[in-house]
Amino acid sequence: MSHCFELKIPPLFIDIDIPGERSSLVKDIDGNGLYGATEVGTARARSKEGVFLSQIITRLNGLFVTDGLTVNDLINYAYAIRDKVSENSAVMHQIANNSAEQALLGDFPGALDDAVIDSGEAHQSQMLQYLNNKALQAGFQRVVFDLLLAQRAAEARANKNAERDG
Repeated sequence: MSHCFELKIPPLFIDIDIPGERSSLVKDIDGNGLYGATEVGTARARSKEGVFLSQIITRLNGLFVTDGLTVNDLINYAYAIRDKVSENSAVMHQIANNSAEQALLGDFPGALDDAVIDSGEAHQSQMLQYLNNKALQAGFQRVVFDLLLAQRAAEARANKNAERDG
């Protein structure tokens, strides 16, 4: 397994939203546009969710060959598989009633394998339907557009609240 740090390839920086953090990190991979510290003493403690997400990203980067994958690709894949595994009531019962070590020895490994396969098949089916149906394309485009509008509105509210509380 290799990732950009092992290959000495400059990492591609993207702007990911980690709760409790504001990112104005990089304009390009050559280092142009890096912003220095300008507001001494204004740092805030990272939220537990932000710390957890950072740890998950680090772990995923160590597991997958990340060439051509964004941080969002990695996170979205992990969430999709998590959600698929959570549909398995036996596994969820084992997780709720056993230690992590015991639950990992139960039905979890097989359920994860099934989730990876099922998720891939579901995405493949949706992709083929989308690519072959103009009406579906228009409808799905509107769904995704509305999701982006909702995300933008939520970010604007969060920024407004941060400015008010800041």
